[in-house]
Amino acid sequence: QFNPSQKVKESKEPVTSKNIVGMVSGVIAAILTILLIVCIVMGYRYRAASIEGEWTSLTFSEKMLATLKDTATTKNKVSNALPQGQNLITDINTAMSITDNKAHLKVSFVYNRKGLYQAYQSRVTELKGQYGEEFSEVFDSYSLSEKDYYKQFDETVKKELPKSYTYDAKTGRVTTTAFTGDINRWEQTITVDKKGDVLDYTPNNEGFTIKAHSEFGDISFTKNK
Repeated sequence: QFNPSQKVKESKEPVTSKNIVGMVSGVIAAILTILLIVCIVMGYRYRAASIEGEWTSLTFSEKMLATLKDTATTKNKVSNALPQGQNLITDINTAMSITDNKAHLKVSFVYNRKGLYQAYQSRVTELKGQYGEEFSEVFDSYSLSEKDYYKQFDETVKKELPKSYTYDAKTGRVTTTAFTGDINRWEQTITVDKKGDVLDYTPNNEGFTIKAHSEFGDISFTKNK
């Protein structure tokens, strides 16, 4: 029979080394599970953030066109009016090469030398008309052939372009390195060499986009085929 006055002895499971090991093992297992999930997520982000390869940007090319045209016209003192519908600068190309998390962005364009020579010929013809037939032979003797015009133009361009630009006289193409930088795939950033500017980029299905950091806005790149 139950006696209320009787002290009830509470039975407790003794704490043993086996109990402690079990609790610690459970905590460690939980931590490892969390770390595994984090590693999987971060690993996916790291792989997804890879932008290794060769890329081009039509948007950057278009946005650079006006700037390059103005700069080239000023630097080379080109004042001849081009034939209607022609531009001084053609075939803008923006190429991003990324190897071992190192980015190289090059921009190139081609001078419309043929259009410039046509403008030169038009000017010579105009002057011949102004000064009459008696000076026609003088103009003919001093006017440049297309080959000589190109040669003179090429020499002027090579002399006046900044040292950071290269010029190919065979094609009329000017090339410059816009920047080089280091890719951080964890943070999805490009740190520009020398200047230290940090550009954020976002990978997408077609390539990646450098987020707006200047007057050029967002710059989208697609992989070369």
